[in-house]
Amino acid sequence: EYELSFNEANIEVDVDSNIDYSIAIPKECDWVSINTQGNVSKEKVVFNISENPTIYNREAVIVFQGEGLASELHIVQKGDEGVLSLNDEYTAQGKDTILKIEFQSNFEYKVSIPQDCDWVSIPGTRAAIEDHAIELTLLPNPTLDDRSVNIVFSDIKGDVSKSVKITQMGCELGELYQSANNEILYISTD
Repeated sequence: EYELSFNEANIEVDVDSNIDYSIAIPKECDWVSINTQGNVSKEKVVFNISENPTIYNREAVIVFQGEGLASELHIVQKGDEGVLSLNDEYTAQGKDTILKIEFQSNFEYKVSIPQDCDWVSIPGTRAAIEDHAIELTLLPNPTLDDRSVNIVFSDIKGDVSKSVKITQMGCELGELYQSANNEILYISTD
């Protein structure tokens, strides 16, 4: 068995065999290939292993087989550390707002908003492998006071997470707002 880091690698396997054999790599293991360059021989096989861009470990079972005999080679490649790159805090105006949060991630993620926060809504889980953006809908803030909430970005399995603070400023004096239940609100300048 070979245990590898998430980095690209080559594995040299010495084969001691007195029979003709074939090598079977499962189709789903497209990250493993046989190196056909250089010193290729029946006694030595070199496997190319692609970098693992996810945070999850992956495994391949390569089968050497011939004349009714078989031998397995197990390769386990570790996942990269979880990457979740985004700012810690965002501030929005007090009016109806779409807040776009751009970030980088190398895993499928989810976003959690506290249940008692009724002024922020968000779409469901999305796949995230590279650069991403998600838009939050913020209801108008009908008060003069700023309000804040912490939302959590995390991978589906919960191994990696990051809390982000969203602050929405209070409204300006003299502004009209339409509330969530379609009431017209006016913040008086008096």
